[in-house]
Amino acid sequence: MTSCIKPNKTPDQRKCERKKNRRLFMDKIRRRPSKDEDLKADRGRCNEYHVLKLAVEYDSTFCKDHGGNKQSSEREIRKLVKQVNDFYLKGKPCVTIDLFHLDGQCDSNNDLWKDVTRELDGEKRLQLFRDKFKLVRADVNKNKRLLIYTPGLGPL
Repeated sequence: MTSCIKPNKTPDQRKCERKKNRRLFMDKIRRRPSKDEDLKADRGRCNEYHVLKLAVEYDSTFCKDHGGNKQSSEREIRKLVKQVNDFYLKGKPCVTIDLFHLDGQCDSNNDLWKDVTRELDGEKRLQLFRDKFKLVRADVNKNKRLLIYTPGLGPL
């Protein structure tokens, strides 16, 4: 292997230096566990998980941005929830997400959430979503609700 410290560097030495810098960068961004976390890790994985029931709605902008049909949009959301669950299964906190409600619109003319996603003020948008969800999804028992949309696509 070539040395990374010579002043007149060859292409191999520059490549070696880039690898070394990448390793140093990755070491810096990796979070070092505290002693408490080390002790928890020694006890093993979770014996019991808190199940977070999640209700997800998506609008026509999200659908358009993910294939334009319900199947591809919902596949993308399920993939995202699986990634989050996989992350949490690796350790603490002991949480798993149960995606028990998933619905949305791909037709912008019938989009329930169009007025919500077009609201520019974040606080107002959140309150509109909460109020409308309670009204149109009163039958959905949930811990948490989530509206997924693609900002910036404008009117469809």
